[in-house]
Amino acid sequence: MPTNMRGYAQGLDKATLGKPWSFTKNLPTLRLGHYQHKDIQREPLLFDLQNDPQQQKPLQDETVKQRMHEHMARLMKDYDAPAESYECMGLTHTMTK
Repeated sequence: MPTNMRGYAQGLDKATLGKPWSFTKNLPTLRLGHYQHKDIQREPLLFDLQNDPQQQKPLQDETVKQRMHEHMARLMKDYDAPAESYECMGLTHTMTK
């Protein structure tokens, strides 16, 4: 059952059944049309929450960013995330690792 209340009807008119995931007990998933919020930050940001709990200064360390991308891609793979989710998260280069 969809949980997004904004634009609910617009998403349902493009709904299709998707493949089952490992945790859906062989039941298909409901795939809704793509929706973009206008106020979402597009650039991924990482913060050191211990030293910057107010999230005022994004980390600029490319090594840390790459490590987090790889970690996120591994977690998404472990949970059977669909290929388009990797693309949406900007992780297409790490999908095969």
